[in-house]
Amino acid sequence: MSAVSVLTRQVRHVRHQLSTRVFSSLQFKFGSPVRCVPTAEVPAPKEGELKVAISSAPITFEDIRVVRGLSFIRNTEGFGGFYGVGKVSSIGPDNFKNFNVGDDVLVVSRWGTWNSEIVTTRKHLFPLPSLPMETAALIPDAAAAWAMLHNFVRLEEGDVVVISDHKTVVNEAIKQLGKKMRVKVLVATEADLSGHQFKATAQAAGPVRLAITSQTSKLARAYIHLVQNSGVVVTYNAFIPTLDGISPLELPVSPFIFSNISIRGFDFTTYALTQPRECDAVVGVVADAMMSGDLKLTPKVFAAEKVGEALESAARGEAVVVNL
Repeated sequence: MSAVSVLTRQVRHVRHQLSTRVFSSLQFKFGSPVRCVPTAEVPAPKEGELKVAISSAPITFEDIRVVRGLSFIRNTEGFGGFYGVGKVSSIGPDNFKNFNVGDDVLVVSRWGTWNSEIVTTRKHLFPLPSLPMETAALIPDAAAAWAMLHNFVRLEEGDVVVISDHKTVVNEAIKQLGKKMRVKVLVATEADLSGHQFKATAQAAGPVRLAITSQTSKLARAYIHLVQNSGVVVTYNAFIPTLDGISPLELPVSPFIFSNISIRGFDFTTYALTQPRECDAVVGVVADAMMSGDLKLTPKVFAAEKVGEALESAARGEAVVVNL
C-alpha cells in the first residue's frame, strides 16, 4: 500500500471538529477542504533522492505561524512541517556514501514533513545517533540554541547572555547549554527592559556579550543598550503577533558606529540548508548532550489525529512532538 500523509488523511475525518485556525495548517490554497487538502501517494526516489519513513515531527513556532497565516513561507506541496525524524527506507538508483537503508536521519525541509513517508535529497538530511525518535525530534530547537550561543560571539566563562522571557523550547535549551558553558543566562521581561534596574543588574553580573530575543519588536532598542562593546543581539522571531503589526524597527545609529554593536537574525532551516557541514556537527553535539543528560528536553507526544491539540500545546511554548 502506498504511503500517504497521515495528517491530511486524518483531517478528512476531523475537519468539522477542528477550528479554522488549526485546519488551515494543512490547507495551502483557498477552496473547499475536501478539494484543497490532498491525499498524496509517495513515489519511489529518483536519482539523487532518498525516501524517508517519518516517525515523529516537532511542531515549531514556524509551523504555528503557517497555521495562523503569519509566515512568509508558502508550502506548494500542500503538507505542513519543517522538520521530521525517521529512517531511510529506500535510495534512488545512484549510491549515497553517507546513507544506507535503515539509517536514522533528521529531515530539514520547507516542503512538508508531516507525512508518513517523504522523498527528499541529500542536502535535507542529517544523520542521527541512536536516540529515541520522539527525543530526536526536538533536535532542531536544541541545535538552534547551540548555534546562537556559539556562532555570533565567542563566549567565555562568566559572560552574560540575556534572553527574553517567552516560554519556548529554544529558550529552555539556551538555559541548559549556557549553564554547561558556565555563562550566566539572565531572563528579561518586557517590564525589565523598560526600566533601568535590570540593565544595572545584568552588567553587574558580568560582561553582557549576547542578547537573544524570541520576538523582534521595539524592545530591540533596549537589547542593544544592554550589550557591551562588540556585543550582538540575535532574534529568532518565534513570536509574530500579526502581520499588520510588523513595522520597521527604528534603531539608534550610534551603538552600531561607536560601540560596534550588531543585530542579527537566525532561522534554523536556513542555517541547516546553507551551512550543512556545520549544522551536521551541531546536530551531533546536541544529540550527544541529550544522550548524556546534559540537555534534558522532554517532549509532549501526540498521535497524528490529535494534531489540533498538539498545535495549541505548542503555541503555549511546550515541547511538542507528533507521532506519524
